[in-house]
Amino acid sequence: MATSVADVLAKRLAAGSSGAVRGWVRSVRRHKRFSFVQVGDGSSWDSLQAVVATEQLPASLTTGSSVRVAGKVAEGRDGAVELAADEVELVGECDQASYPLQKKYHSPEFLREIMHLRPRSNRFAAVLRARSTAALALNNFFDEQGFVQVNTPILTSTDCEGAGEMFRVR
Repeated sequence: MATSVADVLAKRLAAGSSGAVRGWVRSVRRHKRFSFVQVGDGSSWDSLQAVVATEQLPASLTTGSSVRVAGKVAEGRDGAVELAADEVELVGECDQASYPLQKKYHSPEFLREIMHLRPRSNRFAAVLRARSTAALALNNFFDEQGFVQVNTPILTSTDCEGAGEMFRVR
């Protein structure tokens, strides 16, 4: 059963219990016996460190790759929660030459140029979590008050392939 990185970091899974997370690789550090993979899924500002035997790590695993990591929840040397991985499944590879996000600060101006990758950055993931929480609270409030949500059509002046000639809004 897959769980979120935020749940693992908040110690909602007891040490020694099995768990799996899905997310994107933030960084990979390969060593002789063990490798360390930072995995983030957007549910938390922090990422989860997975400790993997180097021979189990897919050779094409790079920053930006999509992964599923399964193993046992453990406490690291510094008391932080980590995942002692039994299995690392590479869900989607990422070409390092064309992947612009690294484990460093990126300005909002830079992120505006790569709109499809913005949710993978900490700043925009936090904004999306806050917006989701606010929208849910607002919807629940109005639902409890007996209101009905209606999605009205959006009227614009855009004329795509002559479709605007069919209807005139005055």
